[in-house]
Amino acid sequence: LHSTPGLYLDTHEVAVQAKAIMEEHGWNKALLVAHPNHVPRVDAICTKLGIDTIVPDTLSAVRFDPESKQDWTRSLENWSNCEPKTIDDYVGRGWI
Repeated sequence: LHSTPGLYLDTHEVAVQAKAIMEEHGWNKALLVAHPNHVPRVDAICTKLGIDTIVPDTLSAVRFDPESKQDWTRSLENWSNCEPKTIDDYVGRGWI
């Protein structure tokens, strides 16, 4: 786990940490609970790490939060401006 207090954990780092915990307990499936627009990237990262995923069909009820501290989670427009760059970065790093 990260030892630097206050360090932002990106989606990949969270998945890496989850995989380590899963391996420690002998678990092989993860329930993905995320914003529906985020699920495709989370699922791709988990798949690349060898994590079997379960995606609930009720995530469509999750909305954007206009008061979020993360600009990209405030609206679909903000998300749409950020996500393609993030995907390109993750592909470049070999994470998806």
